[in-house]
Amino acid sequence: MLANGKMWTTGFHFLIGACVCFSTQLLPSSAESTQYVAELMVESNVTLEGQTILTILQNITGLKVQDGTTSYDVVINQTESVGECLVVGLETSCNCSEGYIWSNEVCYNYNCCRELTCNQNVSYLSPLCIPKVKIYVNGSVTMNEEEWASGHESILKSELERLNGYDSLNVTRSSSPVTFEVEYSVVFKTSTLQDVVDTLQTKLKAFISVQTLGMVEITPPPEEEVCYESYPYLKCTFGEATDRAGWNMSTTDKRFELNDGTVVKLNYYCTTREFPSCVAVTLQKVTGSWEGTYECGFSKGLVRHTAKAYLKVARLPDSILVTAEPITGDCSEKGSIESIPINVTATILNTTSSNTYKFTWKYNTMTGTAVSPHGDGKNLNYKFLVQMSCVKVPDAQIIFVQFENTLNQTKNSSVTVPVIYAGEKFCIEDSSNGDIWPKTPSGDTAVSTICPPGRVGYKERTCKGSVWEKVYDVCINEKLSEVSNAADDFLKGLGATEDVALDIFSELSTTSGGADGGDNIADVIASLYVLDVMAQASNVKMTEKVIPDLAKAASDMLNKTWEGKLIFVFNPLRKKVFMYFSSIVGYIIPILIVGSSYVYYRYTNKPYYGKETCWLTYERLLVGSLHSFLLPIGTILLSNIFSMTVVIVTLFKSSQNDSSKKDEKDTAKSIIKVILILAPVFGVTWSIGFYLVLYNRTDPLYEFFNYTFTIVNSFQGLFVLLTGFASEKKVKDELYKIVFGKKGSSDSTKNPTSTMYTKDK
Repeated sequence: MLANGKMWTTGFHFLIGACVCFSTQLLPSSAESTQYVAELMVESNVTLEGQTILTILQNITGLKVQDGTTSYDVVINQTESVGECLVVGLETSCNCSEGYIWSNEVCYNYNCCRELTCNQNVSYLSPLCIPKVKIYVNGSVTMNEEEWASGHESILKSELERLNGYDSLNVTRSSSPVTFEVEYSVVFKTSTLQDVVDTLQTKLKAFISVQTLGMVEITPPPEEEVCYESYPYLKCTFGEATDRAGWNMSTTDKRFELNDGTVVKLNYYCTTREFPSCVAVTLQKVTGSWEGTYECGFSKGLVRHTAKAYLKVARLPDSILVTAEPITGDCSEKGSIESIPINVTATILNTTSSNTYKFTWKYNTMTGTAVSPHGDGKNLNYKFLVQMSCVKVPDAQIIFVQFENTLNQTKNSSVTVPVIYAGEKFCIEDSSNGDIWPKTPSGDTAVSTICPPGRVGYKERTCKGSVWEKVYDVCINEKLSEVSNAADDFLKGLGATEDVALDIFSELSTTSGGADGGDNIADVIASLYVLDVMAQASNVKMTEKVIPDLAKAASDMLNKTWEGKLIFVFNPLRKKVFMYFSSIVGYIIPILIVGSSYVYYRYTNKPYYGKETCWLTYERLLVGSLHSFLLPIGTILLSNIFSMTVVIVTLFKSSQNDSSKKDEKDTAKSIIKVILILAPVFGVTWSIGFYLVLYNRTDPLYEFFNYTFTIVNSFQGLFVLLTGFASEKKVKDELYKIVFGKKGSSDSTKNPTSTMYTKDK
């Protein structure tokens, strides 16, 4: 058409076309629904409307798509106009449809950005317009030479507007450094944003760091709620290669960096050709404390790209404390048809999910639900009354409680109530150091959860016959308990960084060296437990910065008195009796045997030792001074074997309900393993020695065995060392690191917010 000497044409770009763009999805008619996206470019005069083309496309039938050697029948599922260009002679006017914006090629090559009309001839470009997305850029500006002024904001805005899809800028000056948030509608390259940051640093004479939100994808999207102790998996991908990657987890008021641990398992090897940057995390057996916002990040230069997702866990109480009042039941003056009232309290941490639990309790055949729980700020208490039967039963009286969450998962706990029946022995009520221990039946242990102010834990006392044993105090410093919980989190991978390790060792040094954190055996055990847990967390690379605090903590523990701190495994014996017995077996008996043997041989004019060998004489069985050596050695050896056996059995049978129980059993297993390895080595050595005693000295092989015994016996210390390397995994791991070096994992990217640690909730 000619109008005033000018040619008017309308160009339609379709994502099946050009000049007006339509996004079209072609679906195979077969059951396997593979999607195809096509682009169609149509040129027409001004009388042809875009809607007309849309209608024509919707009515098209009989389309086929060739995929390799296979042809598919397809139908058009969706069409959409994304842009339109009007060409009048040499003048062009192009606009994107609502919800679309100019592509980066159009913006950076033709200076047509944001949602403004483009007067350049860009109708032939593909893609012309792209769908809008929400991209947020948060940054901080730390001025180096001068204070922030209003003119600086203008410079900041002018540079940030250079990026395609700029929408808005919000600057916050209430704190230092100055922070800003920019909103864009287009995905851009990291190098483009880095160029803007470099320019701003030069113009403002400041240090600037930025992070984006919306350019990284998290898959699969977290479910509405994951099961308690499940294994959720999250993966982040990004379309550019970056230098560093990592994960963080945030709660309401805390932020943690994630590293490999017993719960956290990171995977940096999930990259593909499409996504050269990838980091995945698997959480093993998650509890309520792992609910929060998970953020992955990819860093390159001063730019960090992030994505966030909230992980909701169907909570159950991580710990349930069930107590009874009174802690023992007294049926000594009641008949079998009577009962005694027991007030039971189930205590859990007070969380946002606490009121969603279904609570039930059970005693024998009785079941019930508690009244509404009462909170005291930190904890939530479920209280109920049980009428405990005085019918004598062989088993303990146990009251069970159960919590059920919204996904029908349950967690149970119980309390054992010792009962005194008529005619049975018991310990009378006793007061010790301010603690009142009620009447308790013989053979039972009373447990009290009341600790002095500033300490947490429990105390227990066993009744033997009608006599109370000493109180076993497991109340530890409250601060030390927090450090222990932080070490547990560190081992799990929550906040497992060198900075957090420094905080843990510093707090450990303070609590173990303070006025109220020292000589108590429970504090010593808890401090050693923290050191052991930190030693197990070997996935985190640490530098020499941690050595001063670690050395100070160890020194403070060693400065305390260790008198009476050793485990005394011979519980039935008093300490003095055991010491007397040990001294007699180890010293008195050997002296008597050797002394009497020497006197006997001296006054019978028999040789006590051979002048050729400088060794005790042997004539035949039980004849010869050699037996004065063998009998004491045999006695001591058998005593040591007996003592060691008692130690191992005691550790395996330990019924202490504390965190050291597993470590004690591991220690016993290590002892057995070393014995099984060393016994053949030492056995062969000393077998040669006894063979020499019995062998004829004139035999040609005697000298060979003599040298063999001397050489092998001199290397027994080396055998012990090699056994330590071969049988202890920790020693082997450390040796491997020293010899071959340790490969460091990718460092997690860090936010300006400092990493902190808290206990599980």
